[in-house]
Amino acid sequence: LAVVALTATAAVLSPIGTQRIARATAEHELATLLDPGEAVLARVFAAQRRASDVWRLSHGVLVATNRRVLYLGAPPLTLLRPADVGPSELYLEVWPYDLAFTMRIDADATGTAVVLRTPTRTVAWRIDEADRALADSVRSIAERARLLEMEELERLRRTGMPTIRADRYTTHIVQRGESLTSIARRFGTAVDVLRQLNGLTGDALRAGQRLRVPEAVVDRDPFADTSALSQPTGPPPLY
Repeated sequence: LAVVALTATAAVLSPIGTQRIARATAEHELATLLDPGEAVLARVFAAQRRASDVWRLSHGVLVATNRRVLYLGAPPLTLLRPADVGPSELYLEVWPYDLAFTMRIDADATGTAVVLRTPTRTVAWRIDEADRALADSVRSIAERARLLEMEELERLRRTGMPTIRADRYTTHIVQRGESLTSIARRFGTAVDVLRQLNGLTGDALRAGQRLRVPEAVVDRDPFADTSALSQPTGPPPLY
């Protein structure tokens, strides 16, 4: 019984320093995930209890950029994990601002959490109470960015998006977190044009998918001027 108890404990407990290492790994990898012209406006260390591992937390960073909200975290480790397995693949979740979601800060007897809700699911991250101001910066910036995005989409719906008439077309490989709307804006075309060029009947895309797009590129990002989304005065950045 003692051996079984020790084995079960080792299968649940994480090595010392796991949280610190996971956070450092997530922050290091974050820079490699940003698209050209994308900037981090606010971030906070966060922990997530995933359905695949209810006993342990993944630790990482929750970020609001000028284009999306994303969470990057390291899977939880255990004392039984072999040392030579190598680093695990990080968790990545992305919510572009043209998707419908809301964010709020909740506090209860178990601690403080950031809650992101979409029409189909709810995601929550635990944060340190000392980091609540940073979490609120992530929430408020995401809220304002979504508002600007919705206003831009409504303007385009009313006025129509000018489409560049290109004689030649090129291939664009869909990146994680991209949508038809963001790709159309980047290439100065319309969502309906992309659907027609690629025989799409809906808006669903997958990372790695190849799309035919106009070769002429418009170097314009409605959020390029980040002054409207600048982080409010408060605690200094995490690094």
